[in-house]
Amino acid sequence: MRMPKTGMLTYPRTIFATAIVFAASLLSANSTSARPQLGSAPGLLITPSTVVLLAGEDTMFSAVDESGRPASNVHWSISPSIADLNDENGTLLLRPKQVGHALITAVANNQSAIAEISIVSGTKLPPATVRWSLQPMPGFQTLLLIQAVPTQAGPALYSIEWSNSENAIVRALRESGQQVWMTHLASNASPLTLKHHLPDPGRISQNEAIVSDHSMFIIGTKKTAFMVNNATDASSRGLPVDGKSILIHASADDSGGMIFLERGRFRDSLVDLNPSDGSELWRYSSEGRLAKNWTVNANGDVGIVETLSSPHLPLCLSSMPGPASFDFIFHFQFHLAPSTASAVRIRSATF
Repeated sequence: MRMPKTGMLTYPRTIFATAIVFAASLLSANSTSARPQLGSAPGLLITPSTVVLLAGEDTMFSAVDESGRPASNVHWSISPSIADLNDENGTLLLRPKQVGHALITAVANNQSAIAEISIVSGTKLPPATVRWSLQPMPGFQTLLLIQAVPTQAGPALYSIEWSNSENAIVRALRESGQQVWMTHLASNASPLTLKHHLPDPGRISQNEAIVSDHSMFIIGTKKTAFMVNNATDASSRGLPVDGKSILIHASADDSGGMIFLERGRFRDSLVDLNPSDGSELWRYSSEGRLAKNWTVNANGDVGIVETLSSPHLPLCLSSMPGPASFDFIFHFQFHLAPSTASAVRIRSATF
């Protein structure tokens, strides 16, 4: 098997020129100080929230409800009328007629939402122009924006959003900023969870100096003492209660989906999302801890380091009926620490 290089995933593909930032200088052109607040009703949102485009370009918008599903029976309007609007199966196609700034309103199910558009002259936009921006879902904040590996019909970007009261959500976006789907994760997330770090197993310290050679371990005397720096209480490590998990790391896979690591109180899980609808393609539940970085090659092979609580505990890979298959490639044990390095081949479907 052709094994991938270690490190972060990189792809020799075009980087989409988008950003979740508000371009005040362009979006405020020809606007008034008393303009309505974007997304004024929490039950309806327009995606994207703001757009800047040239007079000769077309763009598209879509409306979603508070659950992230596409809204039905949407009525669209624009003021002032600087562009033509065409409703194509619930998606708004906008064709500019003249330069200017306007507000787009969507009304559905007694709810309304507003987006902003700026149409500018010229043959190309100025460097570093923000093409579009997207407001987070009500009650959430944007945590990560990950570029998807381009596929024919898959998303271009993934927006991970977090909340103090709910589990994290993932929103799949097109290159235009339109939302394709939204899904709730089984884990909680915040800027702090992305920085979560566990002490290395078996690490020993003496007078605050790390001693990595276990042969130097000595039970304390009157003058010296050794102490394991792994806390015994999981709560002191910032871990959730048993049955809950936190989001640690996420990256794109080579099929257009997204792989992310969830950390529980006693064990970790690696999950792959389906790019078509956000459902779980597969989930690998470890008996211990998984590394925060992994490798994925063009065949979908995943290589990751797994740390188990006992050096004699075997790596367990079991499959459910169906097309999923986990081919055990290799593993070896470190004799100085209870760790197991493993490479796992994961193919399609659910685990």
